[in-house]
Amino acid sequence: MGNEQSHKVKKTHGQSASPSESPRIDSRSTEAAKKLADSSGKITAASLQSLFSPELADSLWKYLSEGQGDGVTPEAAASKITPLMGTSTDIYVKICQPVHHFIKVCLEAAGGVAYDVDVGFIQSLVKKMTAHGDNWESIVEWKNSECPRFCHQLQSVVLNKLNGYPVTNVQLNSDVLSQLQFLYLQSALPPSYFVKDPKTGELAEWIPIYTSAMQGISVNRFENNVFEYKGHTVTVIKLKDKRTVALASDTTFRNGSTRYGGNDTMYFELEPSLLRLDGTNSIYSNFKIRSASMGLSFKEVMKIDKDLDEVVAIEVWGCGGASTLNEQRGLRDWQNRQAERNKKVPLPGNWDDNPDKTLLEMAGINFSNERANMEMEARRRAEMGDG
Repeated sequence: MGNEQSHKVKKTHGQSASPSESPRIDSRSTEAAKKLADSSGKITAASLQSLFSPELADSLWKYLSEGQGDGVTPEAAASKITPLMGTSTDIYVKICQPVHHFIKVCLEAAGGVAYDVDVGFIQSLVKKMTAHGDNWESIVEWKNSECPRFCHQLQSVVLNKLNGYPVTNVQLNSDVLSQLQFLYLQSALPPSYFVKDPKTGELAEWIPIYTSAMQGISVNRFENNVFEYKGHTVTVIKLKDKRTVALASDTTFRNGSTRYGGNDTMYFELEPSLLRLDGTNSIYSNFKIRSASMGLSFKEVMKIDKDLDEVVAIEVWGCGGASTLNEQRGLRDWQNRQAERNKKVPLPGNWDDNPDKTLLEMAGINFSNERANMEMEARRRAEMGDG
């Protein structure tokens, strides 16, 4: 989902040194820089092209060479390698400008491709990124406040070549969103949506627990697959009014008459405009309680009726990994077993004389008389035989 492998390196970049001594360079940075060099021992544009995508290689070369066309020694590049391995990804925003180039490099690092349908979204994204200026410092401010994970995959690709760390996988296979939209959505979510697998220690993959592309648009299937999932979820919906929205919930979906949602509950509009809203107690979902309002909503900005009539496509991602999904399936199996067991429990006494039956019939529930008729027929035949 994103890179969690930012590693602290002793900070030397920007430190002052006395006139009698040169700045100290961390040996790890020099060793890492050597992995970018060619057979001559220098880092060149060609050596970077052999390791990275053309766009990323070009950005790294301009950053490391500072116009030196004949190559750079690892020792000379070491001070610039250090921030690439740091805990902050701000340096990647700086070296991958202008903004459209930055978006392309980040998407390609995640294994994604932009398509014609992304034109409008890219325009909206650039507008958000440059709302306070188109310089790299302003884009860093946007990243850190709105989309902190946007460069994580880019850094993961670079760290793989510098230190041999494995590249973190990122999921872009949405049935509703483009790859760029899905990358943006994941990058904008807080850390609680990315849990580690207890067995491997790696980030657990999101699991599609309901998708209309495979299961159709159905309230029953939506409830059966999503409600009672004990983990964070991300619901992506394409609506008939041309909006594409996403609802990130840190609270289990439920039927009720009150709103819910914790501090990490978020709403996104991805098409036709780009909008992000946060809010506790902002989600309302009710498909069963007739005495309360029916449907699904987020505050006043999104309202869907009880039949999901406004929905063109929908998918729900479970963010808790396989263990959370197994817990949900175990709970559902237990509920099914209990329901079957309750069907087999005989009603006390004569069911026809049971006062509970009268109350239920008054409420409109009808019961079959087949068993009573069979018993009456058996008694009649017995009496005829005695006669």
